[in-house]
Amino acid sequence: MTVRARYTPLMPQFDNANILITGAASGIGAAVATRLAGAAKKLILADRDEDRLRDFGFSLPCERQ
Repeated sequence: MTVRARYTPLMPQFDNANILITGAASGIGAAVATRLAGAAKKLILADRDEDRLRDFGFSLPCERQ
C-alpha cells in the first residue's frame, strides 16, 4: 500500500505587494481575491459589474481605502 502525501501549495509572501485582480467579482478572480485578502499590502479589484464588485469587495476581510 502506498501512502500519498497531500499536496499543499505554498503561499508566497506578498507583504509589500500591490496586486491588481481583474474579473474580481466572481469565479477565479473572486477566489484569488479572497485568498490574497490578508496577504497583500493592497488589492486593486476590477470587474465590469460595478455593483457586484462593490458587494464582493465589502465582504473581504481586509482594510478599505
